Amino acid sequence: MYETIDESYNSIEKLFLKEKILEDENTSFKNTIKYLESKILENDSLKDVIKNLETKIISLENRIKLLEIKDNKEKVIESPKAILDSKIIYKNEEIDFVIKRLEQALNNKNLKFNLLYRATKDGDALSIFHSKCDYKTKVLVLYYTIEGVKFGGYTEIGFDSYGGYKNDLNSFLFSIDKKKIYNSINREQLFCHKGNGPSFGNNRGIYLYDDTPILSKKNNKHETCDSTISFEGLTDYEINNGKQYFNLQDLEVFQLIKN
Repeated sequence: MYETIDESYNSIEKLFLKEKILEDENTSFKNTIKYLESKILENDSLKDVIKNLETKIISLENRIKLLEIKDNKEKVIESPKAILDSKIIYKNEEIDFVIKRLEQALNNKNLKFNLLYRATKDGDALSIFHSKCDYKTKVLVLYYTIEGVKFGGYTEIGFDSYGGYKNDLNSFLFSIDKKKIYNSINREQLFCHKGNGPSFGNNRGIYLYDDTPILSKKNNKHETCDSTISFEGLTDYEINNGKQYFNLQDLEVFQLIKN
């Protein structure tokens, strides 16, 4: 029993001794650091080195700030409104909605929009629309009704004056107000004729009436459909907020160009 107590005592004594050694080493290490710090402060050449480093750090920080300012300016320049200069859709969230789907369709995130036709600027005669837009590919059409409804469509192959119904499975329609896309299915996504403005879909998906000026306010209104085989989900005149007929206060056509 005594041996056990003695052994325990010896173990405790050894622990205390180790702790004392560690404390001494820590104190010695701290003293060494203080000594080195004092020598650095006494050494003018080291002071100059430190000062130069501090100057370089300040210079780098200023350059970083300038780059951040430049980056922010570039972001403003590349805002959605700057990319798509439309009089119909002008809110960033509206433009973003359309551009994201177009980027997906063209597999390109660096698109440029070339305005081909604006009815309020160029005139609403069908001949003007066809002269400016026929045989253009990768075409975006934006419709704006007198009731304030906004919708549109995209076609890869574009319009002409004599083609009748044409298939374009890369085309799609969209509702700006509902933020909804109607993707193409089956066939007959376009209707092309010299007597019609830009029209999409079998059974008058979006149909600009025969020989009617694009911005006509007469009873011969343009039309959308309650169902079509050409675009998925385009039912019950939904794209025109539930109404079959519409008149336009403006129409825009853009051609997309890959940068």
